[in-house]
Amino acid sequence: MEDDSFRQESPADTSKQFFLPEFDTNKFSSFKSFLDCFDQHCVEYQKDEQWKKKNLPRYLTGSYLKFWYDNKLFNNTYQENKELLITVFGVTRQEEIQKFHNLKLKDNKNLISFFTEKLALGKKLNYDDSSIVEHMTLSSPIEFQKFLIIQKISTPCECISTMRQLIAVTPDNSNRNAGESGSSRRWNNQAYGNINTGTDPLRFQSRVYGQPHQSHMVRLHESQQST
Repeated sequence: MEDDSFRQESPADTSKQFFLPEFDTNKFSSFKSFLDCFDQHCVEYQKDEQWKKKNLPRYLTGSYLKFWYDNKLFNNTYQENKELLITVFGVTRQEEIQKFHNLKLKDNKNLISFFTEKLALGKKLNYDDSSIVEHMTLSSPIEFQKFLIIQKISTPCECISTMRQLIAVTPDNSNRNAGESGSSRRWNNQAYGNINTGTDPLRFQSRVYGQPHQSHMVRLHESQQST
């Protein structure tokens, strides 16, 4: 629940005719579109810059309202406040969603930084853990995907921890990126064989049955080996 305690300090509205919904990401595509709508209403109801500066806080919520009072924006002009607020909050949610989905492993130096950035973006969008883990898994190299599925990863942090362990058993013991695929098949066969025989010291096994889960990913891998 949002803390509206700051509202008590907001100046009273001087016009009962003036109506604008409080800023809500479900009602406005971006904070800029909200401010544009606010400006348009002020033109229609002939509100000047001073009125806009005093009354804008009445339509802010949560972190937006807190930012206003924490930074004492009531001392600035309305135009100064508008430019500052757009700079801080101007990125649209749709742009953030696109950034989350378009983030690829090739954009990062290594797997850990890739997963960490993916996690940060997901949390910023308030995605639940299962959605973030799903995106992490599907955007990771194919040879790593089966291990994440076998482990039945449930949280992003657990996904990152498992990936650190996988990186630790790679032949060169280094972080891998999308371009480092020369020894991919050899490493994949060796690591998968260790899991099946129980010789791998990290023992990547299913939490439920003590043996790797025969997912479609694993069966696909076996069919590829036999060809």
